[in-house]
Amino acid sequence: MDKLRRYSFHFESDLHPDLVRWRYTDEADYAANVHKTFKPKLSDLVIETKLPRELKTEIRRELLADILKEKNNV
Repeated sequence: MDKLRRYSFHFESDLHPDLVRWRYTDEADYAANVHKTFKPKLSDLVIETKLPRELKTEIRRELLADILKEKNNV
């Protein structure tokens, strides 16, 4: 089994049948935990699950849209 990182999360994607493990980049992780107005960018998301490159990109877009939708609802 892969070594779990300290701040990794799981995402249920419509594009992949299994849960996808992801985390913020180190720089974005600090901002996400300290600043209430933090708004992530696509480059702030790291997919840790082994997937083909094209699928990772599509899942990162889906994940970002989901995060931003949740932030707007709060």
